[in-house]
Order: sequence, then structure tokens, then C-alpha cells
Amino acid sequence: MTVPAAASTGADHGGVMTALPAAAMTSFLAIIACISYPAVVFSGELETFLPAGIGIAFLSAAILGLVIAATSTYPGSIAYAQSEPAVILGIIAASMATRLREAGRPEQILPTILAAIAIGSLLCGSFVVFLGTFRLGNLIRYIPFPVMGGFLAGIGWLLGKAALSSMAGVRMQPANALEFLGPELAAKWLPGVAAGAVLWILQRYRRSAANMAAVLGGLTLLFWVVAWSTGQSPEALRASGWLLGPFPEAGLWTWRQPLDTVLGADWSIFPSFLAEYATLMVLTATALLLTANGIEIATQRDLDLNRELRVIGIANIVGGLAGAQPGYQSLSGSVLSHRMNAPRRIVGVLTALACLAALFFGAHLLGFLPKVVVGALLAYIAIGFLDEWLIATSRRMALVDYAVLLLVFAAVVAVGFMQAIALGTAAGIALFVVRYSRIGVARDILSGATYRSNVDRAESSRAILHDHGDGIYILKLQGFMFFGTSNELVAIVRARLDDTARPPLRYLICDFRLVSGIDASVAASFIKLAQYAASREFNLVLTNMPPPVVALLRREGVGEGAMPKVRVFPDLDHGLEWAEDDLLAQLGAASPGLADSFETQLRALYPDPAVAAPVRACFARVSYAAGERLIEQGALSQDILFIESGRVAVIQDEPGNAPLRLKSMGAGTVVGEITFYVAGPRSASVVALEPTTAYLLSGDAMRRMQREHPQQASAFHAFMAKTLALKLVETNRLVGALNA
Repeated sequence: MTVPAAASTGADHGGVMTALPAAAMTSFLAIIACISYPAVVFSGELETFLPAGIGIAFLSAAILGLVIAATSTYPGSIAYAQSEPAVILGIIAASMATRLREAGRPEQILPTILAAIAIGSLLCGSFVVFLGTFRLGNLIRYIPFPVMGGFLAGIGWLLGKAALSSMAGVRMQPANALEFLGPELAAKWLPGVAAGAVLWILQRYRRSAANMAAVLGGLTLLFWVVAWSTGQSPEALRASGWLLGPFPEAGLWTWRQPLDTVLGADWSIFPSFLAEYATLMVLTATALLLTANGIEIATQRDLDLNRELRVIGIANIVGGLAGAQPGYQSLSGSVLSHRMNAPRRIVGVLTALACLAALFFGAHLLGFLPKVVVGALLAYIAIGFLDEWLIATSRRMALVDYAVLLLVFAAVVAVGFMQAIALGTAAGIALFVVRYSRIGVARDILSGATYRSNVDRAESSRAILHDHGDGIYILKLQGFMFFGTSNELVAIVRARLDDTARPPLRYLICDFRLVSGIDASVAASFIKLAQYAASREFNLVLTNMPPPVVALLRREGVGEGAMPKVRVFPDLDHGLEWAEDDLLAQLGAASPGLADSFETQLRALYPDPAVAAPVRACFARVSYAAGERLIEQGALSQDILFIESGRVAVIQDEPGNAPLRLKSMGAGTVVGEITFYVAGPRSASVVALEPTTAYLLSGDAMRRMQREHPQQASAFHAFMAKTLALKLVETNRLVGALNA
């Protein structure tokens, strides 16, 4: 997916005037979010500190918005503090406040919470910079989806609690949950929940940027109409907990606030919150990646994920130094700028400046904003989380996965978010182990009768391998091997040894090319296999072993020379070639260097010596020293060679890399036959592995044979068609074995 260069710089939709309507809408969204999200942290008993929370939220929107708008790979990025990190910060803030209050130091509550928020920004920023710098962002995606779904559903629950707490002015807890159903508290939160539900329904079935402005603006207007009709003054409404505030005369934020925070915070309690901060970092990075993915889908643009991580991380570090709240791109705001055909950097800059203006000049106006509006937005977000992760996922998730999701969500509701983290981690590990064990330790289980090495053998040798090759048992191992999977490997081999319907096992080949690693327990299983090999008279062949695996097995005494009947080869092809050669030798078959001479094949094709004589005259006997090339890759030639003695290899020359062996061929085989008929450039080189003698038939000689001896030429073409057909049969047999 590509975008025009102009679009990547935000210069594809005209002048600044085009961006103003979009900036007005995104600024509204950002300001409402900056007023609402701090209520997740500062609710209930902490509500008196909400003005400070709103101030740092506006500060976050200004810093994050400016940095990310200027540097993001998507020019329409709108960034400010987000709800997911706010939930974890709310847990940290509530716990810190309780400890300080019990210790008799209530004056340290606000500076300690502000310090906790700043530390959260610094840690989240450093973490995502680390992920982006070392290109590790995709590791977050390996968190099991059911576990992450349970966490996100739990965030929806906690956001819902924060919405009720912010509107009621009392932190919702199990002990006082029934009080929220009383008429006094219900009158404060019920209209907000209803408005949030209406907004969610509108956005689900008729999504529009105007819905939020209409619902929240209408709710504000209705509130003041009711207040005016009942004769309630702003002071009385604020005193009874209906309005935000009071806000300090100095404003929402001062330049001294970071210094006052450093000097006033109780830094001794921070080490006990390491687990919460680790959760905050991982959850923020995950939510960030989900947001980036949503932006890519909605805008049909590819984002440079690692650059986004670095940019967002730097923005959070800068914000953290000023005491700001962690955040990243807003999915709704960023997509809104795209839908209004204004994905320009100026939109993000104007949105950030609007939040900066609200930070310094908006305190007086915010004092007239009803809490029910803040709660309505939080309720809308909470309903969205619960619908997406509890209801929608149930229709597209397996029953076991959904059960894990519900388990994690239930833990969040019943015992708390941090306890749910531990439970979710355990559930994720258990789910991984169960599913990984179902993959199987062997990706392919093959027989030497159908799966062959890249050695082109004489027809007689191929027939022997077809009849007796089932004594070669090939296991292509895969994944990370541990105690459970290695025991499965032993069980597979034991079943093959006990299978009386098949020939006795002569060679067990274990290929490690697809193995990502092993733990120490695996060595015991290979010791057992080596013992089986010695007692049951078969060879254990190990191929493609990474150095750590070689070192581990060697320490345990498993390796070539350390135990009888154990052989090690650099790759499967060489290991299988050795097994085939050894099997042919044991069965008394001709070795690959001495099979079916040219004269033998010629007599089989032309029994009458008089008929064979003109054909023999068309061939030239040639000799090659070891290392000499019979055929050069890329050359234009129509020579065909019958290998009389010696051994050759077909290799692929790759610039900058070592030549790749495609096939090994011995006496009685033919090379160059495909290009001989298609008359194209040679696709590979043929090199003599040892002194080699061959009979060469040139294209000119073949054409002379066709003119002067058409019957012999026709018989020769039939012979070559049979040779090519046999190779095709071998290829089809291999494909069938791999697909079985």
C-alpha cells in the first residue's frame, strides 16, 4: 500500500483554510478527552485534585500533539492522553493515596500522584523508544489474544466505574455499590450513562463526527435549562457536586508545578509499584499498536511502526519531564482528519495549540461544565470497550479462548486488575502450552522410499531405494523443543520400531532445520534414542543442528564419535545421501560411481550392434578433472552428457553467496537434457566432484543423427522422454510425501 509523496508530508489538500473545519472538530474531541480522562485517575476521594489532573492532560495534549503531528508517518495524527494508561494510573493513584492517608501524610498525596503520572510517561516513553529502536514492536502482538481481550474488557469495566464515580463524587467500591442505586446518587449518574449509551448507538449505526458534539452539547444545554428553571446558581450546583471545580486562581498548571512535584512527593513508596508500572508499559504499547493498526485500516495507509514507536516514545519522555500524562494517537481524532479530507500536519498542530490555550485560559470556563458530560463520555468509551471485547469477540472466538477472556475479565471485576494480570499470565501460558503441544514435534514424517536426497542415481539404484527405502525414517522437527515435545519424539520413534507391518528401521534421520531452540531436558530424550539405535541396530542421523544444540548434546555425550550408531551432517540432503549410499552398499547394489555404463545403456537401447554403431559415432568421450565445470550456468549450449564414471554436482551460482548444491549425480545418469530440448541458457552449472568421464552429444550431432539415421534418433528421443518421465514421477512422489 503506497501513498503519494505529497500526502506523506501533509501537503496534498490545499491551504490552511481547508484544515480549519477538521481542526475545529479534532480540537473539540481533544478538549473533551482532556477533561474526561483525568476523572479516571482523580475520582471519588481524589476528586478535589481533578483540576490538576485536567491541567496535566491539557499539557500532554499540547506536547504529544505538537511532537507527533510534526514527525508521525501519518500526517493527520492527533495525539493526547488516552484512557487505557489512565486506568492503570488510576489504580496506582488510589493505592498511593490510601497509603499516604493511613501514614498521616495527606499533604503528599497530590505531588506523589503527579510524580507517579510523570514517571509513567517517562517509563512508557522509554519502553516504546526501546521497542522502536530495536524493531521489537511486533513482540507485543504475541500476547495471547484472549488474555489481552480480557484485560481490555476489564478496562471497559474500570472506565465504567470511573464514569459513575466521577458523576456521583464517590468512588464506587463493592461495599457501597448499592448506594449508587439510591435516588440521590442515581440522579447524578443515570443521565450521563443514558447519554453515553445514546452516543454509542449513534456512533455504531450512523457514525458521524457531529454525533459527539450533538449529544454532549445537547446534554450541557439540557443541564443548564433544568438548572435555570429550578433557580439553581452555579455556586450552589458546584457546592452540591454537579459542576467541575472549583479551579485554582493560578490556573490549571504553573511553571513551578514540576519542581513542586519533585520536592513534595514521597519517593519511598515507588519501588512497591514496579509490577503496576510494568503493566502500564506493556498495556500502553499494546494499545498503541492496536491504534496504529486501526489507523492503517481506516486510512488505507501503511505506517512505519518502528518510527511511530520512537516518535511517540520521545514525545512521552518530553511530556514526562514536564509532568504530563502518557498518551499516543487518538484513533477517532486521527481518522476524523482523514474522513474530512484534511490529513494534514497543521490539523494536529492546531489541535495541540487549542489544548495549550485551554490549559492557560480555560479554567474559568471549565467551571461551568457539568460533571454529567464528563461521565457521559467515559460511559460511551466504557460501553464501546465492553461491547467490542465481551460481545463482539464471542462471535468470532473459539469457546476455549472466550472462556479465558471471561476468566480474566471476571478477575478484574472480582479481585482487581493487578490480580487479573497474574491470572491472565498463567492462563496465557497454559493456553500456549496446550496449543503448542498440539502442533507436534515433527512437521513432516517421511520415508526413504518416497523422499530422496538430491542425488540423481541410475535407474537400478532408484528401484532398490523404492523397494527398501522404507527402512529410512525421516523426521523434520520443528518449533521450540522442551520436555513434553521431546517425549513425543521418543514415542513416535518407539511406535515406528514396534511397527511389524513395515521393514525394520535402519536409519532414523532427525532434521533440526525448523527447530528454534531446545531446553536441557531434551538431551535425555536423544540419549534414549541413541541407546535405542545401539540396541535395535539402526543409525541415528542428526542434521541441520544449530551450534547451541550441538554443544548441548555434546555435553551430554550425544554426537558423532561419542556414541555408536550416531552420525551428524550439516544438512538433511547430505545425511539422507549417506543413508542411501550405506543402504545400497549393504544390499550389494552398485555404488553411485559404478552403475549402468554408457555402453550398457546403449546396448539396452539398440541391441543390434550395427544399429548402435552410427549412434555411438555421434558421441564424443570427454574427461574432466575434479573441480572442472562440465556445464556453465548461463551459457548457451545444447550439449547432453552421459556420465560414464565419477561424480558431479549441479550447483546454483548466486552472486555474493556460496554456490548452492541442487543435486549430486553419479555414473549412469544424464545431465543437460532439459536445455538440450528447450534450447535456452543453462539454469545451473555442473561441476566434477572427482575425476569424471562422460559421453557428450552436441546439438549438431543430434541433428545429423536425425537426418542420416531417423529411426535411431526416434528411439533416442523415446529413451530421453522415459528418463524425463521417471524424474517427474520421482518429483510427484516427493510432493505427495510432503503433502501426506
